[in-house]
Amino acid sequence: MRLLQTTFIGALLLFFASCHKNEPKKFDKPNIVWVMLEDISHDFECYGMPAVKTPTFNALAEEGTLYYNCYGTASICSTNRSAMMVGAHQRLTNTHHHRSNRDEPLSAPFKPFTYQLKQEGYTTILGHDKVRNRGRKIDVNFKHKPIGNWEEDYGLFDKYDTFTAEDQPFFAQIQLAVTHRGDWWNEVREQSEHPVDPAEVVLPEDYADHPAIRLDWAKYLDQVEYADNEMQMLIDELKEKGMYDNTVIIVIGDNGRCNVKGKGYLFDSGSRIPLIVKWPKGYEHDQESQQIIASTDITATILDIAGVDLPEYLTGQSFIDEHFDRKNVYSYRGLWDEIPEQMSSISTEQFRYIRNDKPEIPYDTHQGYLEWYRPALHVMRTLNKEGKLNE
Repeated sequence: MRLLQTTFIGALLLFFASCHKNEPKKFDKPNIVWVMLEDISHDFECYGMPAVKTPTFNALAEEGTLYYNCYGTASICSTNRSAMMVGAHQRLTNTHHHRSNRDEPLSAPFKPFTYQLKQEGYTTILGHDKVRNRGRKIDVNFKHKPIGNWEEDYGLFDKYDTFTAEDQPFFAQIQLAVTHRGDWWNEVREQSEHPVDPAEVVLPEDYADHPAIRLDWAKYLDQVEYADNEMQMLIDELKEKGMYDNTVIIVIGDNGRCNVKGKGYLFDSGSRIPLIVKWPKGYEHDQESQQIIASTDITATILDIAGVDLPEYLTGQSFIDEHFDRKNVYSYRGLWDEIPEQMSSISTEQFRYIRNDKPEIPYDTHQGYLEWYRPALHVMRTLNKEGKLNE
């Protein structure tokens, strides 16, 4: 009888082992680090950008997946961040106008995705104490507090700046603000051991080839290299703490670069954003890098990785789901500071359709933010008056 019992149990174990071999690999609940660079397009070396050196982002792309067709649902920070924080398009949540509704709570049933992560046992962390400006930017268009309990005081995160072994599993949202235009650009360039040579840059075809524009572009790439160093610092810390293998790292932009036809516009350089995902060790994912992805899909994917049942109100879809098959991304441009824009776009892998519902407002509106922060704009206006711009 004992021999029969042993034989039966052995056969049963063999059966379950053989079944397990046919199942996809699974992993313990991973940590998730979401690194968001500000105002950046496909301007890493791994995307083919000339003259810039980004060895850290290159290595992440080599180890993980580099996505080429990720688009924001908006081309300005607060609206796209609002959509990503909820996982639903900003026009559904009344968060589609830049820097608006900061005293208005989200209507039911919408909640920030950090709420669901907390329910799943994740520690949610905002910022990092070693990155420039400490990486704590949230900038969403609904009532919120950085730290607290959503149901009690609209708090989004549990704590600031540090992740420890005791926090696991954790979700950390860290902003790399250096690529946002600011008075530190000259300082970063001066401190760089190898500042980008303006003579070596290759400007986008929409930019006039002018010394001032070349220098401004070189300064921008200096900031991208600084962000690459910050990314390496974060990776080194994860490795030192023994967390790297079981951590998903998601690198994304909040909107396109702050330059001509970029941030704030629905052209490619304003709406297409970088996306790199480093997966946890042992996790198998089909590296379909050309698939169309909306910024809200990143939210849904984070929840999926964390084991959360996806809320029905999401417009985002998990792009690691075998049934994911997005064909296009709908983006919207509404009020931006003092300019009441109203534009929509549909982006596919091959085409983009842009509809302008306020054609009486010119594209060059002399909007205050653009006037102050885009030197190329002033150079090209002058060249245009002199008849020196090509078609």
